[in-house]
Amino acid sequence: MTPTREGGKLHFTVQEAADVLGITRQSVYAAIRGNRLRANTQKYGTKIDAEELVKYGYQTGRNPQELLEKIREAGEMTWGEAAMIFLAALGVVWLLGKLMGE
Repeated sequence: MTPTREGGKLHFTVQEAADVLGITRQSVYAAIRGNRLRANTQKYGTKIDAEELVKYGYQTGRNPQELLEKIREAGEMTWGEAAMIFLAALGVVWLLGKLMGE
């Protein structure tokens, strides 16, 4: 699994998103069709921004630490880079709450 980087953002294919979330491709497509997961349909396939993947994963009850680890590994990035994706997706309040054990 190797997400692409375009314009400073990390993008996942539907299969990569399914792997990160631990669900099927069909479930990812259903979430996109149901407007629960934002995606960009392009000429060469559907791409999902990492931030949108984090939001969807969090909203559907995925373990945030596991989600962070999977995205970090998939994107071959540092913890700092992965944390920035979480900050962009969920905000500082969420991160501070997690760090403080709330």
